[in-house]
Amino acid sequence: MLTHLLISNYAVAERLEIDFQPGMTVITGETGAGKSILLDALALALGDRADSASIREGAERAEIHVEFDLTHQPEVRAWLAEQELDNGEAHCLLRRTLLRDGRSRAYLNGQPVPLTLLRDLGHQLIDIQGQHAHQRLLRREVQTALLDGYAMAQAEAEQVAAFCQRWRQLQTQLRAREEENAATLARRELLEFQHTELEAAQPLPGEYAQLEAEQRLLANAESILQLGHQALGALRGDDDGNLLQGLRRLRQLLADWLRQGGTLPILTELVEGAAIQLEEAATLLDRYLDELEVDEARLRAVDERLTTLHRLARKHQVPADELASLLASLDAQLQRLHSVEGETAQLQAELEQIAQGYQTAATALGDKRRQAAPRFAAAVTARLRRLSLPDARFELQLTDSTSDLPRPEGQQSVEFLIVTNPGMPPRPLGKVASGGELSRIGLAVQVTAATTVATPTLVFDEVDVGIGGGVAEVVGQALHELAEHGQLLCVTHQPQVAAQADHHLQVVKQVIDGRAATRLVELDREARTQEVARMLGGTQISARALEHARELVARGAQSSRAAES
Repeated sequence: MLTHLLISNYAVAERLEIDFQPGMTVITGETGAGKSILLDALALALGDRADSASIREGAERAEIHVEFDLTHQPEVRAWLAEQELDNGEAHCLLRRTLLRDGRSRAYLNGQPVPLTLLRDLGHQLIDIQGQHAHQRLLRREVQTALLDGYAMAQAEAEQVAAFCQRWRQLQTQLRAREEENAATLARRELLEFQHTELEAAQPLPGEYAQLEAEQRLLANAESILQLGHQALGALRGDDDGNLLQGLRRLRQLLADWLRQGGTLPILTELVEGAAIQLEEAATLLDRYLDELEVDEARLRAVDERLTTLHRLARKHQVPADELASLLASLDAQLQRLHSVEGETAQLQAELEQIAQGYQTAATALGDKRRQAAPRFAAAVTARLRRLSLPDARFELQLTDSTSDLPRPEGQQSVEFLIVTNPGMPPRPLGKVASGGELSRIGLAVQVTAATTVATPTLVFDEVDVGIGGGVAEVVGQALHELAEHGQLLCVTHQPQVAAQADHHLQVVKQVIDGRAATRLVELDREARTQEVARMLGGTQISARALEHARELVARGAQSSRAAES
């Protein structure tokens, strides 16, 4: 419930502060006094778009503070706790600051928050019906929302809309994926052909370099053998001129030399080392030549393999030693394409699941609508007759969709129909009702729908425009009925409505030091009578208007006592 509102430097209000009570509170005042300032400021505190032009002239900032009592709203306190914004108390404080440079800031329980969060909270705390709500009533989506509210099916409606939104998102993703698949079909076929060809050849990393070396060895095997044997003969051949024989002779000479007193023993060590290395070289060469053979069959196989690799390299326009890398790349690309196809299958499966969920939710929503529609129509019809439309009959037409495609509003289209004259068939509101009739029909629908609104505070902003006399008194009684179990604020120009209120606030505009300023006055019983008389007769209050006002206020008080009992 709304308990406190403070407005500072907003529009023509330098400072307005008021405590609110349960029950029905009316806000009245002369045209242009600033009654709308209260509701505009309240809407700003609940997340409406800000305009720096609304800051009072001469001030650098405007501030709106709003306090709500959450004693009887544990679900809102739980929501605040989920957002880590619960202050541990049974109230919450909203603050909105507007700066001259166009910026604005929002706070909830002292913590800065985004506007979207204020809006989410506002939907749980307050429901504002504007003075042009009866014009909005001609729109199908508004009619649907009103029926869903009366049927207490908002949760089902939100679920249906969410399923539909997700279904459409998946459809868009699926179409994009299918277009992508079609665009890459030719590429996938080419990749698969290239991959198959390379996979059959099975090029290995480093294979090309190894084959080149082996081909060079096999092609020159005879020359290598001939030259190797010549080298081996030079090392340790049968003739006396081989290297090892010469080293043995040299070793003998140096040994004799040392025995004769030669003083360079290092020479013997160097020769000994050379002899050992030449022996090892001869052994290695001998073993190598024994293992080397001229293998014509292997040479032909190597030549054929190199020819295959060269052919594939030219075909795929890569160096022959990169064929193995190309095969790995093609394999990775094909795996990605196959994963895309897998994603398409997953999207298809999720789409089917969402469609099933939508159908279940839409069926539940449709059931609630069909059950509530006759009750809603009967309640509105009863209110219309109290609003001096005795022959009016209100009906709801629910038409099932012929399409299987999910729709955000569900599987029915909702349309409000009205009969205003006997013997006439029901027709859509905009094609039958006159302006005055539409105002009364709109009010009857809004008041009926509001009986099931879960928000604890209802605000009606001049919804009684175009209504007067006894009808206005009935409207006031209907509004008072709504306020019996909660809180209702009503901006009105109708004295008959004002007289029904539990509390009365008057907005007064004054000029102080050449500047307009709005102030808010809470009226007692006598001041209420004066204000109702002004609303009846204008600025010059006659004795007759004053007497009529007393009668209206007394009648309103009597109605309130009767309702309480």
